[in-house]
Amino acid sequence: MQTRKKTFLPALTLLLLAPFLGEVLSGSSPPAEFLRPPIFLILVGLYGCGALLVREVARVWGKGWISILLLGMAYGIYEEGLLVRSFFDPAWMDLGILGSYGRWLGVNWIWSIALTWFHAVVSISIPILLVELLFPQHSRQRWLGRGGTLVCCVIFFGMLLLSPTFSSHFPIVGIVTCAVCILLLAWLARRWHPFEKKPGALKAARPLRVGVWALLLTLGLIVGMYALPALGIPALFTFLFLPCLPVIGFWSARRLGCQQWQSVHQWAAAAGALLPWLLLAFSAEANNAPARMTPAA
Repeated sequence: MQTRKKTFLPALTLLLLAPFLGEVLSGSSPPAEFLRPPIFLILVGLYGCGALLVREVARVWGKGWISILLLGMAYGIYEEGLLVRSFFDPAWMDLGILGSYGRWLGVNWIWSIALTWFHAVVSISIPILLVELLFPQHSRQRWLGRGGTLVCCVIFFGMLLLSPTFSSHFPIVGIVTCAVCILLLAWLARRWHPFEKKPGALKAARPLRVGVWALLLTLGLIVGMYALPALGIPALFTFLFLPCLPVIGFWSARRLGCQQWQSVHQWAAAAGALLPWLLLAFSAEANNAPARMTPAA
């Protein structure tokens, strides 16, 4: 019981940080909308409980960051494929050109790939990383316990009851495929063995290089989501480009000595990955502010 009291603050921080990073930094929910009580409660129940469950499962299994990323991808498919169904809805409010660009067989492929990776990194993995850096004394502990895990599961999976509210699209083949992908990712996360620190492993690169590496990977995702479609680059190229980013990221992280990274390297990676989204969110908010201040005719 005493341990649960000590881990309450880290758990609460993650519960609130995950929806903020996932929604406000992405530009999906401006701050004023994000703080509206009904929206806020839904986003906390979805993102916050999702991040807590991913971390709890990873800790119970004794897994590392690759497993957390895989579970984060499963979260992305759950939210965008099963819950709001933006993978399939060509008129989803955040799609823009991606409602037609790269759409094939009723699936928004470019959006689906990009959002799965976005959620894995920004909505799940980085919030977990930041909270563990803020509370290093609790970074290896479980934060929920049986009761907390049960509550989070009920809230998180209960969100499916709201799915008709979000979207009327229900392609049965697509829904089943999403469910299968979620199970496969969870299975792979369970089977993945964490890398052990070895004496002969590559030396950790300087934190600045790690930050630049994370920044470039994020810029690559943004280019794939926005720039390439806007420039009219063939969708097949973008479709092949986006899955290369996690492969490049994994390979380059090993070359940067990720097995030897300390907290300063992790802070640098998180800062580099979040900076472009922070700038985009600030720019979008600045552009939308005059429109909100203009009186309705």
